[in-house]
Amino acid sequence: MIETVLVCLVGILESQVQDNGTPRPPRPQGPPRAHASEWKTDGRVRGNLRFNSNVWLLDSDAQDRLESDRTSDRTSGRYKDMESVEDVIFTPGGRYHAAGPSPLGRRLSFWADAEYSFYIQNSRRSNLETNVGVGQYAGPDGHLQLSLNFIPQYFERNYLADAFDVNGDGSISSSERQYEHGDYLEWDLALEYRHRIVDRTKSQEFGLDGHVTVGFRDRNFNSPFRGHDETGPWLQLMLRFQVGTGLKWGLRYKYEDLSSPTEREVQILDEPDFGVDLNGDLDIADQNVRTYEAVDRTRVEQEIGFTFGVDLGPKTELDFLYTRTTRDYASDEVFDVGHRDREDKRNDFGLSLRGRPSASWEWRFGIQVRRHDTDRAANPDLSGDAFDYWRLILLAAMTYRW
Repeated sequence: MIETVLVCLVGILESQVQDNGTPRPPRPQGPPRAHASEWKTDGRVRGNLRFNSNVWLLDSDAQDRLESDRTSDRTSGRYKDMESVEDVIFTPGGRYHAAGPSPLGRRLSFWADAEYSFYIQNSRRSNLETNVGVGQYAGPDGHLQLSLNFIPQYFERNYLADAFDVNGDGSISSSERQYEHGDYLEWDLALEYRHRIVDRTKSQEFGLDGHVTVGFRDRNFNSPFRGHDETGPWLQLMLRFQVGTGLKWGLRYKYEDLSSPTEREVQILDEPDFGVDLNGDLDIADQNVRTYEAVDRTRVEQEIGFTFGVDLGPKTELDFLYTRTTRDYASDEVFDVGHRDREDKRNDFGLSLRGRPSASWEWRFGIQVRRHDTDRAANPDLSGDAFDYWRLILLAAMTYRW
């Protein structure tokens, strides 16, 4: 539950960061005056400290099992390098930005940023994330930008790699299973257009911006987990409203169509569930049988989000965030019990408080709670969010700009 709260918190506190980790550009302000021909640079350094109550997205039974450190789990490697259910993560980062005259007219900008997350207890999860991009003003009210987000290595968790019936009883015990690290490399390319639909002025208190973003994400796992790969396009639509200087809200919709290769993988299944002799012993009564069957993790993911912000003073802002996520899996493989006809639902709530004591400094405190529900029985051998779980995240962050 702690991890859920923390996640919501991060989402709220990081109001300038999109869900996929890429910087969220500021509201279009129109290009600088035509005579501005100089290149200007600026930057920022930041650091945030967050507490995550459920790093590995486990239900309560699996959390207790990880903490109990069973002998059979040490033998199988089920929780190898998964040292703790919860963790404290320190993430320093920085960004460099340059803007100047464009050969296409108006202004052109470039940026590059990077951050590294240090997991205090689960050090194997520590990871680097980078982002580079280029932006171009398009007319007096539009802005176009292209960005690339890159994660060179991320330890998601351990997955079932194989199983061996050592005692020959036809059933696979916990100690007869073999787990290995599930690491992936990911890149995400995004093209966004922002347009100022209604310009907020001294005489016009209401302002409205529209954002349209199309992207393509590719996630590649290490062997033997190629069936966990995800590749596909995504689309995001967003409206941001503002009334005066102290009230704003936003609506967001994201659609992601993710394809995964259909791969034959080791699974542990019960024969009575299928009425099939999976281990060749001429009966259909065995449980926990090793079998090698096709798995398909292809899915469609949709998000609907709402944000609301209000100024508590000239330098302090309170933000609220709610996001509803659904996942619909497309597998029609007979023995793919983890994904066939599966549908997941997730709710994220977040609250954050942000202050700017000066033009250079900014601080944030936040909390996020997540509730994830799946119509599958809890199964640690599946990928991604394979459990019903709660997560809480708490965040404290500081940013310096120059």
